[in-house]
Amino acid sequence: MNQLIESVENYVLLFLKQKLSSDLVFHNLAHTSEVVNAAWEIGQNSDLDKSEMEILIVAAWFHDCGYAYAYTGHEEESKKIAKSYLEKCGANTDFILSVLACIEATKFPQRPRTMVEKVLCDADLFHFTKTSYPHYAKAIRKEFEVFLDKIYSEEEWQKVNTSLLMAHNYCTEYGKSVLSRFKDVNVELVNKKKIKMKDENTNNLSDDVFKKKVDTAFDFAFDKKVALVFDDMVSRSVPFYGEMQRMVSELAKNHVQPKTKVYDIGCSTGTTLIQISKLVPENVNLVGIDDSEEMIVKCREKLNSLSLNREIELNMVDITKDVPVQDASVVTMVLVLQFVRPINRLEIVKKIYDGLTENGVFIIVEKILTEEASFNREYINYYYDFKRRNEYSELEISQKREALENVLIPYKTSENINMLKNAGFKQVEVFFRWYNFTGIIAKK
Repeated sequence: MNQLIESVENYVLLFLKQKLSSDLVFHNLAHTSEVVNAAWEIGQNSDLDKSEMEILIVAAWFHDCGYAYAYTGHEEESKKIAKSYLEKCGANTDFILSVLACIEATKFPQRPRTMVEKVLCDADLFHFTKTSYPHYAKAIRKEFEVFLDKIYSEEEWQKVNTSLLMAHNYCTEYGKSVLSRFKDVNVELVNKKKIKMKDENTNNLSDDVFKKKVDTAFDFAFDKKVALVFDDMVSRSVPFYGEMQRMVSELAKNHVQPKTKVYDIGCSTGTTLIQISKLVPENVNLVGIDDSEEMIVKCREKLNSLSLNREIELNMVDITKDVPVQDASVVTMVLVLQFVRPINRLEIVKKIYDGLTENGVFIIVEKILTEEASFNREYINYYYDFKRRNEYSELEISQKREALENVLIPYKTSENINMLKNAGFKQVEVFFRWYNFTGIIAKK
């Protein structure tokens, strides 16, 4: 082992044993050791050289030392501790600055720049991949109660936990290709968890909108009842919803332009905005638009619960008639355009095109019809099988289908592509497909 790394390890082990509060049931010595081990694993699979590995492991040991003196803002304290010790060890200035930058990058929301910083950020959230994740989540909840005076009901904690997991993306290729697969297992388990307790003034977070038989059919609406259960509803009703969101946010990251805007039209509870906010530069303004007041309220609550380190503008607009887009390099509509009446759809897309900068992109995810009608029923049956696997009853499937009949009007993939081209888009490409769901990106 490198002499400096060995010295730092011995120092930090003793420091944490002596200084950390016993109430730190997550951010403790065990966590730091796990982060160091994860950093070795990810670093070696990210082709870091010897000098980069030294910076990484030293930063991993120091990154949470600051919890000895502060819970909020612990990163600054960690940097002070690391700087003081490394100067005593005679480390050069560039090395120290690199270590401090790595520690700074772990501040939530993570914004790593270099590969070494990305590796440390992925290592710091390595516990998202573990089968014992519920234990870690419970420990974090306890710390929030003790140190932040945040007391959560079961429903509230489920909401925070789900939002945190779904908003997160690993930074390294190893994280994206390997760790994400294990994290997705925990995402699925959290989403499927049954929440049976009810707060006095709130509804259950589990989707029960169509659970009881109704005598008169009604059109689906994004009202208060739907807004309260929307995250559960969409995660159980849309195949690969988490993967769709990851792909949309990655595409947004690659096509966003500095000092422009990113619009999420039909932002619902903010899942897409949260994903994108972690990946785009701070000089990009994020705007969420929805025509449901209840959705805007839930979106704001969700954003506030995550304490995002940036402002996100939310506007209530009738998106079936108008979309006030300007200076945008990215516009997203995830499972939204299908609810715009066909007679208005092309006009809405043209307005989005006009509001995009040159080379700006429009990203949509839609439920679709098959090109060959003979496959429609087969694909729909597969879709209903998916819903059954997610514990929707035959009654729920039937009643929701009837409620959506006059509200959700899907196009074929070819019709969506032709509409985008007719609006002016020159480059159009499918990036996702599952039976009767597709994702399309169009470039101006």
